[in-house]
Amino acid sequence: MDKNYQEILDQLFKTDPEILRTRLRDLEIERKILLSVLEKDNISLKSQSSPSYESPVETYADSSEDNEILGEAVLTDADLSYNNLRFKIKSNIAKNLPTNGTVKIVYKDISIEGTIPPSVRGRINGVHLYKKFPDLFKVGSKLNVKYSKADRTLSVVSIEN
Repeated sequence: MDKNYQEILDQLFKTDPEILRTRLRDLEIERKILLSVLEKDNISLKSQSSPSYESPVETYADSSEDNEILGEAVLTDADLSYNNLRFKIKSNIAKNLPTNGTVKIVYKDISIEGTIPPSVRGRINGVHLYKKFPDLFKVGSKLNVKYSKADRTLSVVSIEN
């Protein structure tokens, strides 16, 4: 066996199985999200004559205050299935979300806690609002949000269907 492969296997056997399971689950979720994005982009490309570089996640804008950041995201089937909320990696919201931390997500009078995985910038896991409001949160719904860095709070300002 090649020495490099042996080193990789040795490192793998030293790693806690629960950490490996968690990492594998995160990678599987990322893979499914990427596949759904590719499928959507492929459909968009076929339906338009000129190339389209749309992403399932929309743009962002800064609010007048430095502490609050406005942004928007468009929900995909994968987001709804896995209870994720995703922003463009280069957006100000994604840049300011705590890596490997938690964020409070507020919609109307409901408040839940979402987690940000260490390996994925711009994604919040555990957004269990979608099943509570299935007629509001659908594939293609655009969420306008406001993120407060000081409070680590992401408020859903409006939903467009």
